[in-house]
Formats: sequence, structure tokens, C-alpha cells
Amino acid sequence: VLGFPGDIGSALVERVRACAAGLEVFTVQYQDTPESRSARGGGDMDAALGVTQPVSAEAAATLARAEILLTFELPIGIGEKTPHLQWVQGIGAGLDHWRGAALGPGVITTSAAGVASAPIAEFVMARVLQVVKRLPEMDASQSQHVWQPAYGRRLAGLTMGVIGYGAIGSRVAHLAHAFGMKVLAVRRNPRPDQLATVFGRDGLGDVLAQSDVVVLAAPASEDTFQ
Repeated sequence: VLGFPGDIGSALVERVRACAAGLEVFTVQYQDTPESRSARGGGDMDAALGVTQPVSAEAAATLARAEILLTFELPIGIGEKTPHLQWVQGIGAGLDHWRGAALGPGVITTSAAGVASAPIAEFVMARVLQVVKRLPEMDASQSQHVWQPAYGRRLAGLTMGVIGYGAIGSRVAHLAHAFGMKVLAVRRNPRPDQLATVFGRDGLGDVLAQSDVVVLAAPASEDTFQ
């Protein structure tokens, strides 16, 4: 279990032990810098190398024994320090901030896709309401004790484009539909959906042209960076 301090790490260890009796489970403390995670997610490894948090010698010695890692983030070059590693399970949906981990070709990597779809969708709708209802302008007037009307628009009747229609995108569509919005979505493999009209990637231009609001929920991969 890599990178979970205190009670969180202890709880994860106990849960893993309960699921796999006889498995040796240990924790290693590690937390990369926000700057490094951002640079790695964007594919700028030169920048990431300059701001990353190195793995301590003690942590490296412990990780050298690991066959399985449960983690949110992977240190740069960790594959060179884990000769027995076979499987890495991420606790988040995205794995783009694992770039540069240098894992061996036989190492399996899996994510927890969908685990945060509900809170992220709520955050998306909060931002949409913030912009469409002009809440920052209203807050600014209130802080200045000035009555200055800032009438926003109704969400009902607006069109939302969702680029990437997986667990997060479909949850966003569910909430947008509840507000009376029309939802258009782009998915690599389109299929009929009750909440949205779904297009393939060749329909991206049409979806953008028709949308009042666009939500980008596509996975960060080499394919989507093109």
C-alpha cells in the first residue's frame, strides 16, 4: 500500500488483509508534488523530473519486495526499483499521472474507473451553475454592499456537450437531464442512450457547434492528446 498516511493507510491494510488471508501487506509512505503530478499528466516529463519527490532509500528497499501495489500515484522510475512487481491497482480513475513510472512490460495496471463519478459530476454542475447563473458577479456585488442585478440564464433548454461518455460523463448527463438540459455526447464507441444523443468521434465538431456548455470527460491518453 503506497502513499496513504495514518488512519487511511491502516484501514486499507486491514481491508486488504481481510480479503486475502496469508498475504503480506505493508505500507510505504510517499507523496509526489502537485507540480510533478500536473506536469506528468500533461506529458511534460522534463518539467516533472525537476519538481518530483524522490523515493527515499528506505522506501525503495521496502518496495523492492513488492509484487502488488495499491496506490494513487507512482514515483518516477519506480519500475527500476521493483523487480518483483506484477500488478499495480490505482485508487483513482485516471492513470495519466503515472507517466514515467517505467514499469516493466509484464506489469498489469488497473484503475478504479467510476469511483468518483458522483462527486465529480456534482462539481461539474456546480461550476455550470456558477457560470450560467453569474454567481461570481453576484458575490462581488454582495461583498461591496452594492445591489447590481446579474441575471443569469435558465439551464432548462440549454444544450450540454459531453466529450467522453464513460462513468463520469454519463453521471453528468443524468444531473444535466434533471435540470432540463439537452445532452449531446461524444464516445469512441457510440451506442443508444436514454439521457443523451451519442455521437462517434467524427461528430465532435457538430456537438461543439450545438452546445451552450461543454464538459470534457475524456480519459487522458495518447489517443485523446492527438
